[in-house]
Amino acid sequence: KFGLGSGQSIFLFQLYKKDGVSQDELANTLYIDKGTTARSLKTLEEVGFIKREVSDSDKRVNIVRLTEKGLKLEPEITAVLKEWDRILAHSLSEEEQKTLLTLLKKISDSNLMK
Repeated sequence: KFGLGSGQSIFLFQLYKKDGVSQDELANTLYIDKGTTARSLKTLEEVGFIKREVSDSDKRVNIVRLTEKGLKLEPEITAVLKEWDRILAHSLSEEEQKTLLTLLKKISDSNLMK
């Protein structure tokens, strides 16, 4: 609907939480390698949802900001992601959902230590 893949929407969702962060911070927060992050951000930039600016304090750092076009999508993108969560979790009890999230976090954290 938005011309985005799941690889780009996760970056938008993170920017809705915290706009104006460095490209490296986005990669680290989402546990995505820098190359994949750069490619996804390039796509978002090409369609006009974000802009990347060189940091005033460190010329090696790119700051990522949502554009007006990207900001306008927030309610729709958030609704789609919430619906996806609902679809995935519909057959799980509340306790099972909590357990699943705990286990996924444990798996994610253990993979970061390798």
